[in-house]
Amino acid sequence: MSAGQPLSRRRGLFEQGMDSLTAVELHARLEAEFALAL
Repeated sequence: MSAGQPLSRRRGLFEQGMDSLTAVELHARLEAEFALAL
């Protein structure tokens, strides 16, 4: 996964290059950005 490339809706995030650390960072950022508990 690289900046600027659209994500495929048909492929999982891990199939598109996301790893476990990136998933944790995304989780934290979504919680902070949207003031949600995920």
